[in-house]
Amino acid sequence: MNAIKAEKLTKTYINIKANDKISFSVEKGESIALIGANGSGKTTLINILLGLTKPDSPPEGGVSYLFDCDCRKLSIEVKQEIGYISDDSTPMPWVKLGDLRAFFKTIYKKWDDIFFKKLIDQWGLEIDKRLYDMSQGQRRLSEFALIASYSPSLMFLDEPFNSIDPVNRRIIADLLNRRKDETELTLFYSTHVLSEIPDIARRILILHDGMLKVDSQISELSSSIEDTFFKINTIKNV
Repeated sequence: MNAIKAEKLTKTYINIKANDKISFSVEKGESIALIGANGSGKTTLINILLGLTKPDSPPEGGVSYLFDCDCRKLSIEVKQEIGYISDDSTPMPWVKLGDLRAFFKTIYKKWDDIFFKKLIDQWGLEIDKRLYDMSQGQRRLSEFALIASYSPSLMFLDEPFNSIDPVNRRIIADLLNRRKDETELTLFYSTHVLSEIPDIARRILILHDGMLKVDSQISELSSSIEDTFFKINTIKNV
């Protein structure tokens, strides 16, 4: 069973195709980097897979699945297995970290309080501090501590490292790699920081003008990630 499967996904906004017949599959335990210029369709694709955005009406809009469950109507069981962090996803920043912990404990069956306490102690996070009183790096670490502590099988990360420093980026990358080794976590990771992709991902998807232009293992690219990306984005469609 694939963790993700997309078949000809298409999303149109006022005659502009944000996603245009995108097809790919992701096996359990894979780590994928999704890259593309601004407006290439990355966030739209992630939102469709999460069930937050509907593709065009069938059959033109295609289909997508998470763990064989149609993304248009994800089950409660599948939602329990999904983690999601975006560049602006800080949950309820006016709430204390401890209150968020209590909330997550009530909705996620696999919540691991011992692991959560270990992370916040290791990262120096304050349980009684409101998220908006934390630095950007502390807020992001808090989000990862919350999500990692219910052990999702599939994690979507949409520009998770925006506005945080290299030290916290390294801390998060180390956490993700540990969780991949321990739990067979599948990662679907959107980023503009091309140099850091090999720290997390082993395969890349490159979008351009809503279309999937490259789907390759990083080790099998004929040139570097940077050169491949810039080549795609400097060739005009004809």
